[in-house]
Amino acid sequence: MMVESQGPADKHPYHYAWVLGIFHAEVRVKSRNQPFEPIEFLWVRWLEHDQHFRSGWKAKRLPRFSFLPHDHPDAFGFLDPNDVLRGAHLVPAFLHGRTKELLPHSIARRKSENDEDWRYFYANFFVDRDMIMRYRKGDGVGH
Repeated sequence: MMVESQGPADKHPYHYAWVLGIFHAEVRVKSRNQPFEPIEFLWVRWLEHDQHFRSGWKAKRLPRFSFLPHDHPDAFGFLDPNDVLRGAHLVPAFLHGRTKELLPHSIARRKSENDEDWRYFYANFFVDRDMIMRYRKGDGVGH
């Protein structure tokens, strides 16, 4: 899934994350003795944009991403589902293979993945016309 980028540090307009879990909880602040309130949130594993890889319309290449290493403070997080712009189509970069370096054995990965991650993913913005328009400067949904 993708969310809008907030900072100028990355030239890429979106942040991507792998959804690990969707949660619905009833919570309250105990000290205020208020009733429980429903809250929904996503548990995500963040990907980072490979800024050393030329991509985009001029380069004629899809943007490339990789998972943050497990010891990075922002490798995992919780997200309000309302902040999600849309689902994304991430294509494994098969040429670069898989790695065990980014995350040791963890509940954040399916057993079938054998404690490995794809080293890189490409963000496929040709998935539909709305996605293409998000990547065109000056254009957008509704174009």
